Amino acid sequence: MTALEFGQQIVFWYILGSIAAVIVGFIWWRYTSVARDARQRDEKILSLLDPIGEKLANGKSPTPDEVEALAKNSATRTSLYEILKHSERLELFPAEYRSEAAQGA
Repeated sequence: MTALEFGQQIVFWYILGSIAAVIVGFIWWRYTSVARDARQRDEKILSLLDPIGEKLANGKSPTPDEVEALAKNSATRTSLYEILKHSERLELFPAEYRSEAAQGA
């Protein structure tokens, strides 16, 4: 093998290694950014649902307007349903949002 061929092989492996590093870096960045965004979304949803959860935990009923406002929002609807179901208070959930289509199933 000549020095030129050896040099070409070195360059090839550096390029291949660089491409692999970029791909791995992109996958890592994408994975962490999706997880971070999901965590932020979940925290926002939970902050909206906290007042309802606290009232239910204290044996109080949320107002129909409070429940309606959260049920209208597709981002909070399913979690609201689960909270009311867990608290055995599904009668508070608006009937128009109880269908599978409205729940997004």
